Amino acid sequence: MHLGWGSTKSLVYNDMLAILRECPAAKAAAPGSSSNAQVVFGNDNWQTRLNGTEPQYFKVRNWAFQEGSSFTQNDVDMSANVAVIGETVRKNLFAQPIR
Repeated sequence: MHLGWGSTKSLVYNDMLAILRECPAAKAAAPGSSSNAQVVFGNDNWQTRLNGTEPQYFKVRNWAFQEGSSFTQNDVDMSANVAVIGETVRKNLFAQPIR
């Protein structure tokens, strides 16, 4: 993983494995890396925070999807170009209301 200026690693993969191994009370953990970035779609762009993580992140945070779905472990393993966006980014880049 290449991290740009201002990025931080908050929980790396080996930390996650150690937590799950050493702390039986932990049901799930997710590694993470964060950075600020400009995201672009067509003629629109938006400054936002990017979080690199694994699929279990959404379970750990107890975040449900309003629409669409999470990326998969296979996406991570294959370094697929996928993203999950929140409502603010959706509004600013795709401006169409969710049905």
